[in-house]
Amino acid sequence: MGVCLVKPQFEAGREKVGKNGVVRDPATHCEVLHNAMGYAAANGFENCRHYTDDGFSGRNFERPGWQQMMTDIDSGKIGTVLVKDMSRVGRDYLQTGFYTEIYFKEKDVRFIAIDSHVDNSRSDSLEFAPMLNVLNEMYLHDLSKKVNIGFRAKGMSGQSLTSTPLFGYKRDPEDKNHWVIEPETAEIVRRIFELAATGMNPHRIAKTLQTERRITPSTYFRRSDMGNRYHARRQETGDYDWHRGTVIGILNKREYLGMTVNFKTCTPSYKAKQIQNPIEKQVVFENTHEAIVDRQAWEKAHEAFEKPKRAKAENADSNFKDFVFCARCGAPMSNLHHAQHLKTGTICYYDFFICSTYRKSEHLEERQCVQNAFSAKALRPLLKETIQTVSRYALTNQEEFLTRLQREILTEQPEQTKQLKKRIAAKNKRVAELDRFLKKLYENYALEKIPEERFDALSAEYESEQTQLEKAVLDEQRQLDEIQSGEDKIERFMALVERYRDCTEYSDEVLRQFVEKVIVHETVKDEDGERSREIEVYLNFIGKFDVPVQSVELSPKEQKRQEALKKRRIHQRNKRAQARQERMNAQLKNESPI
Repeated sequence: MGVCLVKPQFEAGREKVGKNGVVRDPATHCEVLHNAMGYAAANGFENCRHYTDDGFSGRNFERPGWQQMMTDIDSGKIGTVLVKDMSRVGRDYLQTGFYTEIYFKEKDVRFIAIDSHVDNSRSDSLEFAPMLNVLNEMYLHDLSKKVNIGFRAKGMSGQSLTSTPLFGYKRDPEDKNHWVIEPETAEIVRRIFELAATGMNPHRIAKTLQTERRITPSTYFRRSDMGNRYHARRQETGDYDWHRGTVIGILNKREYLGMTVNFKTCTPSYKAKQIQNPIEKQVVFENTHEAIVDRQAWEKAHEAFEKPKRAKAENADSNFKDFVFCARCGAPMSNLHHAQHLKTGTICYYDFFICSTYRKSEHLEERQCVQNAFSAKALRPLLKETIQTVSRYALTNQEEFLTRLQREILTEQPEQTKQLKKRIAAKNKRVAELDRFLKKLYENYALEKIPEERFDALSAEYESEQTQLEKAVLDEQRQLDEIQSGEDKIERFMALVERYRDCTEYSDEVLRQFVEKVIVHETVKDEDGERSREIEVYLNFIGKFDVPVQSVELSPKEQKRQEALKKRRIHQRNKRAQARQERMNAQLKNESPI
């Protein structure tokens, strides 16, 4: 199979490339691909497929087209990789050299760079390939330096460095470097500061804006055809789908005071990602455009916004939030604390766990997972009861307890052992591959096919990866040894039980010594409408352990009493539902127009 790795933003020509180096015209895409595939077909390559990376820098090897090609190479679907020149692979000389000189050869893939006259099937064509890779990276470094100089000069002149005006502003038709107020969106910004000044938290502000059907920044930019083009077209309800993070971002923008703030982020090097710049290194220019909010409104909003928003509930179980998990999706559960101030002056505290997947998807059109909320007040007593029950059983029925544990541990061992052995084998395989790479690298260096600097850099990279893998293998081997020796786990648990034999009050520290994780299932209803929930508690060293429950036969009198209690609960539940419906009807009647 012949393969063309194509980057249309380079092949199309400057006049056909759009904003941010992205080719948006489908006809231009087709023209570039037709030319590339035509060259491949003319040179005898059949069954061709193109991998397109549009809008991605050459220093980035996480490009989607490149990653897909790597997957297909690993699957043995590709025999030849064809590019225009070496820079189309990448502009990092170390990674480019690894792929072109080592990886493709290991996978028995022919690599051809047309304009660079490189063909790894001919050894003589590879002599100058390392130099080309270095020159390509030097070009990227020089380009980055020139861009940064221009960027710095523009920023120090007082011009805004953002490509698109902030939400609430638009470009001045007479001066593209000057912002003027956009009335509709500016009113939304003022509304956000107004709500924040009342003490409303960002989440409630977002919900209020959604109720008031205020368009979001992404919706405005999409409708205005400026910036944020990556936002997918949403349903009508998505146009008003505000999120607390968007609200916080707007409240923190000093530009709404009429100032320009430059250099809020920086890039340590052209290979690194952007990081937040310290506030003392940011450059501020006052009165560069008309303010949307005045200083008084800004300070009032931030005074209320920066106050602690949550009054922590009494006896909140935040210490357990990292080992409570949702049974449906497996994600950790968030521990939320809320304080509701009633009109009577009293404060109601709410402390509960909720699925983090469900919570994080609140801004999406469809919720992920389910709420699965439960009160945190029930967690501590449950953990205490579980520990006491298992400990009491282990001390009073030690022989039976040990026999059950040994049987259950031996049952679980095969699957855990299989997974660990699989991971260890994969890492050892990679260590062996790196050994072969290092050997070939040394041979190329000895034959003077690669310079000393390149040899030192690549060998250091391979050896570092090897060291990390060997360390990981040792850790996983240690885990394997522990699994295979179940007796050690049992002894450690029994030592823990003996240490706290006479303990009556379990602190957070003691509970964490016993508990490994807690799995929370959804609430279910039985045929009588009774709600129940299963919560699994896994203890350290022994996992989930169910203490045998002795069946107790109820007397006719007790059976009659239990049936009466059940009927009473059903009656009370129906009565509460009726009262709730009456309140809703009364509220609707009061709100209806006369």
